[in-house]
Parts: sequence; C-alpha cells; structure tokens
Amino acid sequence: MPNGNGHRFEGGNESRTDASGGDQGVSPFHQELREVKSFQVGQAGQDNQDRVQTPLDQFREQFPTDEAFVQDHREGSRADVGLSADASSEDLYKAMAQNTFKLLTGPNEYSPEYLAEAMKELGIKSLQGLTEKQVLDGLVDFQSRYSGYSAGSGPVNYEALEKAMIAKTLQQAKTGTLPIDTD
Repeated sequence: MPNGNGHRFEGGNESRTDASGGDQGVSPFHQELREVKSFQVGQAGQDNQDRVQTPLDQFREQFPTDEAFVQDHREGSRADVGLSADASSEDLYKAMAQNTFKLLTGPNEYSPEYLAEAMKELGIKSLQGLTEKQVLDGLVDFQSRYSGYSAGSGPVNYEALEKAMIAKTLQQAKTGTLPIDTD
C-alpha cells in the first residue's frame, strides 16, 4: 500500500515509499514499518569550525513551518495513489486499501517474506477470500495503533486518523526518529 505519508525529505537518509509504482524493495506500507533511523547528521563548515546539524535543522531546511510539512504530506499522500490534492481523507484510505489489495493479490515483485510481513502488520491471516474491505480495516487498525488515534466505539473518522498520522510523522521528522524503508 502506498505510504500515505507523502512527505518528501530531500536531505538526510529519508526516502519516500510508493508501492503503487511497484518499486522492488519498497515497503507496501508506511515507512514507519521499518527500522527507526535518524536523519544522517550533516556537517556545515563555519569559519573552520564545523557544527553538527540536528534533525530539526535538517527538517527546517526543507520545511520552514509545520504547516508546510502538513500540506506537502497531504498532497503527496494523494499523489501517491493518483488522487487530486483536494480528495477527502476517506477517498485516500480507500485508494490506499485498493492499491494494497492489488499488491497482495496480484502479480508483484516482492518476496514472499516481505508480503508475509505486510500481511502480519495488517492483521491478514490469509489471502484466501481476501477483500478490499478487510485490507481497509487492517490499514485503519494499523494506523490507529501507530498514531494513537482512537475512534472509540464509533465509526472511523478518516480525517481525524489522517491528522493523527501526520502529527505522528511530523513529530518523528522533527526529532530525527522517522523510520525509513531499509530495503
């Protein structure tokens, strides 16, 4: 499934995941599913004294404000799955589920181990009889747990879930703890 993160870090070691393109070695989920690594610490020379650049410094080079990050994230998430920038959060999650369903059930270039990990993270026990609705439910459950979002006993609020994921990703990006895809 496409990452749904949509952020574009151009420096450091952050990479962007987009399984809709079928790139080999890219997680069909969020970059959050992979090992946590900090941005590479860059060096900036200044009067022959080097200063270590913090993750926040690196983040601010690309995103001067949190709002810039949030907008890039939202637009990038939608672009990853072929939606317009103004598509709803619900449309985003449904498109992500559809792409993931196709990835899991159709021909792809991922290893069986990789797909098994993806299924485990979505709570999918078998591909036998798998539906897009089951994939959507697994995606919502995974992202809810990861971001700390809770719908309580009511139906999922896709906009609130997306906001929770963006907030989690923003916090990780600013602290240098944003996981990256190590494949």
